[in-house]
Amino acid sequence: MGAMRDRLLKWLAAPLCPTTLALMRIAFGALGVAALWMALQESQWLGGSGIYQTHLRTDWLAGRTPESVRLFLSIGIVLGITSTIGLLTPISLLGLWLVLLNLRNHVAWASSEGGLQVVQCALLCLLWTPCGRKWSMDSRFGWWRKQSLWSGPIRVLQFLQIVIYLESGFYKLMGINWWDGSALLRVTQNLNFSRLADWFQAPVGLVVAAMSLATWIVLVWELTFPLWLLWWPSRRLAIVIGLVMHLGLWLFFDVGLYPPAMLCLYLTYLPGLPDSGPASPPPSPWKKSWVGLHTAMIVWAIFPVHRVYPDDPSLASPVPGLASMESVAYATRQSLLTLGPVRAFQKLVDNFGLNHRYNTFSPTPPNFSVFFRLRDEHGRLLWSDAPSEGVRYSLTVVLVRTLATTAPQALPLYFQKVAANLGTHGRLVLEEWAVDLGQPASAKVLNQSWSWSPARS
Repeated sequence: MGAMRDRLLKWLAAPLCPTTLALMRIAFGALGVAALWMALQESQWLGGSGIYQTHLRTDWLAGRTPESVRLFLSIGIVLGITSTIGLLTPISLLGLWLVLLNLRNHVAWASSEGGLQVVQCALLCLLWTPCGRKWSMDSRFGWWRKQSLWSGPIRVLQFLQIVIYLESGFYKLMGINWWDGSALLRVTQNLNFSRLADWFQAPVGLVVAAMSLATWIVLVWELTFPLWLLWWPSRRLAIVIGLVMHLGLWLFFDVGLYPPAMLCLYLTYLPGLPDSGPASPPPSPWKKSWVGLHTAMIVWAIFPVHRVYPDDPSLASPVPGLASMESVAYATRQSLLTLGPVRAFQKLVDNFGLNHRYNTFSPTPPNFSVFFRLRDEHGRLLWSDAPSEGVRYSLTVVLVRTLATTAPQALPLYFQKVAANLGTHGRLVLEEWAVDLGQPASAKVLNQSWSWSPARS
């Protein structure tokens, strides 16, 4: 145990490799550009009101016109490009982080994008490192800053990755579908997310067996991920499993930036190369304080903001005590929030975009797909996420689906805000369609609909 502990401490204290930092800067800068480009295509939908988190000071998109939203996102894209090529690196990273943070917190009032959070967290960590020291315009011009190669900021990202896997695994433990091996099969059949569902609606044989095996591997691997890191050979195997898992998720499912963002986190495990540059100065007190604060925010965000343990006993986990653990954690958070300093800290966590729950497809994957169509009073289709009519995944798609599930009364308010941007001023109708898993997308049954008139300006 002593030797293992010494290895762990040595790994935690190992200095950063400038080449690895450069790779991370390029990867996360490119992902930031991709996120902003995706948002730019939806700029007419992103001027809605932040009605659920009015205390957020890092949401500069609420109530803005499409033109100002496009300008803001375009500035972010420019900052993303300069971050990627390493031009004025600290300033570019700070600006890109601020734009992504505001975008993430704007959509977080109704939904969230876990990959977007990972990217903006990574950019903030890289800001405290000399990631412009290699492979950058700054290095060519001799502009790179003499920063410490202390590994604290990157260890924060590795800690965030561990928390993501443990939190995701814990939520998976709560549902019976992850125990009986049917969870990923359900996800594979879900037309909202799965590209595989376009190929077959009723998988059999080897596909069913492969999905069952993959379900159990993911469950065990996420729950034991920190243990795999303690020994170098097992760490290599864990990294390979993680790369394969996220690559498959990226290729076969539409879940946004989460898979590529998690793949980029594995760059933190690259072996360091000898550094021939100047001696690294010790970390500043500011950097140490920030690392401690960021770590504390990640730990606090683990406490659940609501309970998700299945009410239906047939869907509940065979492991006793999980519902009680969730309830205790929830009650602890609610109790602590009665304290003024904790409430202030919670606002800080919210404004830094660290309020996402990593429980996609868990505890129990949905047993149906949901699609929406927005029509005007003449029946003209204004927007849709149905197959062959619209995109399967976008910030707007996720937002509308989340609102319909958690706060359907807010849907009229959201669409009223953007109705003028669509050039319509008459009555609007939003239709929700449900499709059972394993059924072709043409077998649509109208579940419910909302109709209203847009707000007059």
